[in-house]
Amino acid sequence: ASPFYAESGGQIGDQGEIVGENGRARVLDTQKQGKTWVHSVEIEGELREGETVSARVDGARRDAINRAHSATHLLHAALREHLGDHVQQRGSLVSPDRLRFDFVHFGPLSDDEKARIEASVNAEILAARPVEIAQKSLAEAKAMGAMALFGEKYGETVRVVTMGDSLELCGGTHLQSTSGAGVFRIVSEGGVGANLRRIEALTGFEALRHDQEQTLRVREIAAALGAKPELAVGAAQKLAARAKELEKLVAQMQREKSSGAADEILAKAQEKNGTKYVAAHAPSGLDVEALRELVGKLSDKLGGVAVLVSSENSKILWFVKATKSAVESGANAGKIAKELAQITGGNGGGRPDYAQAGGKDASKVDEALGKVGELI
Repeated sequence: ASPFYAESGGQIGDQGEIVGENGRARVLDTQKQGKTWVHSVEIEGELREGETVSARVDGARRDAINRAHSATHLLHAALREHLGDHVQQRGSLVSPDRLRFDFVHFGPLSDDEKARIEASVNAEILAARPVEIAQKSLAEAKAMGAMALFGEKYGETVRVVTMGDSLELCGGTHLQSTSGAGVFRIVSEGGVGANLRRIEALTGFEALRHDQEQTLRVREIAAALGAKPELAVGAAQKLAARAKELEKLVAQMQREKSSGAADEILAKAQEKNGTKYVAAHAPSGLDVEALRELVGKLSDKLGGVAVLVSSENSKILWFVKATKSAVESGANAGKIAKELAQITGGNGGGRPDYAQAGGKDASKVDEALGKVGELI
């Protein structure tokens, strides 16, 4: 017999050590092969067949696993309470102070639902419900209303684990009281298949560490905002509102700047085979959206093809816009943009009426601008 728990039912295998007179084995994992417990070990010294040894489970790790496993049962009960009896477990992973729980449900959980589920689990933890484990016949367990795991095979005698309203068939290790879980925190919830959701949560020291990190982040955010932690949300909202105001102001200034530059650029317009066009360096300081707007305005006023190149911060961007009449006459903004980009060491393209492309070689920009007429 081995005191080490072999991985099963979602609970990972125990670690610890096996100590003999002339050596010891560090147990890294425990698995089950049929009715045999297989221990993966690192051996120091020598252990011989038939030797009497002392097997010691890593108690702190087992305690942490117990916290997560008992919390898994409480989570299952809370999900059924708040979401409905259709919730059924479809898989789980129980490791030290961490758990993953897959269950049947028909859509994402709202923030309010997650908060209520988390609160219910923590209420059961704070109530210090005794965790009772009993051997029952399968018929007795079913009569009690014990929850069975999907896909599991059970013998005539089963192990029933009860804590508060949670009543499940389970062969894993558990706390003696729910209070041992300390605290429960849901850290993620998402879909993993059709009508299948997954919750990941923390208990014990992992949950405490998570809360401490969250508190530290709030303090850091508050310090960056120049506010007390309890006033950080209001300060962030004010900053976001101010940022929106500034974005609107910048957009207005860019529109005014591009409008003022349009007439100057249009003065450089030329004509090729009946198609008017203009090819110029874009005004400095305009963002991509403003440049898109400007090239469109230029082509509309011109009634032909407009080409702008932005080469700020060593980043070359080509913008080409052709009116419907220019396209009908044979102009193709996508092909023009691709050729210009290739001349400047880049690539790109787009639709016949509008295209963007990039480049790398700023020394070739003027050469490319000079070829726009040929490309048209």
